[in-house]
Amino acid sequence: GVGTFQTCPNPERMLIMGNIAEFSIESGLKKIKCNEYGDFIIINTADAAVFEKFGNLYNRIVEITEQAREKTAEIQGKYGTENIKDMPVDGIIDYAKTNTGYLKEIISEFDFIFGSNCIRKVFRECYEYDEYFVPDQAALEEFLDKITPIMESCFGERLKKVQSKYNVNRRGGKK
Repeated sequence: GVGTFQTCPNPERMLIMGNIAEFSIESGLKKIKCNEYGDFIIINTADAAVFEKFGNLYNRIVEITEQAREKTAEIQGKYGTENIKDMPVDGIIDYAKTNTGYLKEIISEFDFIFGSNCIRKVFRECYEYDEYFVPDQAALEEFLDKITPIMESCFGERLKKVQSKYNVNRRGGKK
């Protein structure tokens, strides 16, 4: 009747009140604290494409790095030296632009997977000091080294949930 309600075994998941039923679905969003200020980056484990995006990240980094190497070789050829210290100011500027450009491309790949401003959140203190900060290759590699085991854990957790719902001993997710 009106004004009464019944709950299913998991009250956070469904509520029936009169003729209205409500439910919620686990979003699959995993928050990862990424700095001492309490900022989070998000992994959406319910997004089937996130696994592919993360897997492709390594390929994109290799592609971007190769493009940067080719451009660097052009700059070295243009200025007749492989040593940046021996280049004129214009050569150093060209080299710095190339390096910064490829790092920004890698940063955009991280943002594509973990959401807008992912790297800004991870390196918040640096960006607060210098709004034009661009993390170097070592900093980005460190972030990748730290996020990879977390991603593997999230993928494994999600895969186990799916397998337990739809294993060979069950039909349509029910025993």
